[in-house]
Amino acid sequence: METKRLTLRVLRLKDVTLHYVNGINDTQVNRYLLMENKGKQTMESVENYVRFNLNSPSDILFGIFLKNNNRHIGNVRLSGISYFHYFSNIGICIFDKKYWGKSNAKEVLDRVVHFAFNDMGLHYLEAGVFNENKASCKLFLSSGFKIRSSYGDKLRLKDNFVKVTIFFITNPNFNYRRLKNI
Repeated sequence: METKRLTLRVLRLKDVTLHYVNGINDTQVNRYLLMENKGKQTMESVENYVRFNLNSPSDILFGIFLKNNNRHIGNVRLSGISYFHYFSNIGICIFDKKYWGKSNAKEVLDRVVHFAFNDMGLHYLEAGVFNENKASCKLFLSSGFKIRSSYGDKLRLKDNFVKVTIFFITNPNFNYRRLKNI
C-alpha cells in the first residue's frame, strides 16, 4: 500500500534492524505501548514479535517506510481480526522521532482504515488509547474515529492504573449481503 509519502507493507524478519529495535526502546516512544515483554527489547524479541504476526491468522503488522529512501519509521497493526464479526483492533507507532509531528501517522491511519474497510471488507475498527497520550487521541479523532467509552483504572501505565479511551470507526459502505452467507 502507498500514501503520498509512505509505503506500507507487511513487516518481514529482514526488516528487524538496530534502528527499529533502538527506536522502540526509546522511553519517549514506548511509554504508551502495551508491550507483553516488559523491559528492553532485543533483536531476538523483536524478531519473535514479527514472526508471531507473520504466522498469525488474525494479526497483520505493517511496516511504515519512507518512499524516498525506504527508511523504516514505524508500524501499524491490525490485530484480533474477526471475519465473523468483521472487526479488528488497530494500533500505530512512529518509532523514529524525527518523523513525529509531520502528519505521517494520520496519512498511515487513513490509508489503513481505507484498506481494512475496502479491501478486507471489515465493518468496525477499534483502538484503545491511554488518555495521557494526547497526540494519539487527537490522531484518531482527526481520522474520523469516535469515542466509544472511557474507563478509569483500566490499564497499567508505569505504577498506576489509568484512564483509557476506546475509539471506533465503522465502515459506511459495509456490504451486508456478505452476512447472509454465514
